[in-house]
Amino acid sequence: MSETRDLIDMHYAAFNERDFSKASQIYSPDVVTVEPGSGRMEGPDAVVAHARVFLAGFPDARLEVLTVVDDGARVAIEGLFVGTNTGPLQTPNGELPATGRSLRLAFADLWESEAGRISRHQVYFDQMNFLGQLGLVPEPAQA
Repeated sequence: MSETRDLIDMHYAAFNERDFSKASQIYSPDVVTVEPGSGRMEGPDAVVAHARVFLAGFPDARLEVLTVVDDGARVAIEGLFVGTNTGPLQTPNGELPATGRSLRLAFADLWESEAGRISRHQVYFDQMNFLGQLGLVPEPAQA
């Protein structure tokens, strides 16, 4: 397992345990995270603040790792975000009230590290699937 993968495991554990006390050990001071809907976030404080927004909206949320591709400095993860939307969710377009709905959202993360810290994190997920599971848009018809 690479050093990058170790840092990623620390990130997922911090989210799942709601303990961000090691953020300065995980993320470089100039870490950049890009996520659909949220855009570009810079610095460890922005990463932690974003995680806290999702934990406020989904207090029982957890991240599950399904598949890992690790080439050392770069790691790709296929995973699931699982939780129930029982709290308000702050978005760049305003607050979404709690829907009470459960979410099982597939995601892909691409991670890069430099000098022993995460330097880049790109998140991919289907925004329409996210909104559909929450009942905020009609879910697509099944084929």
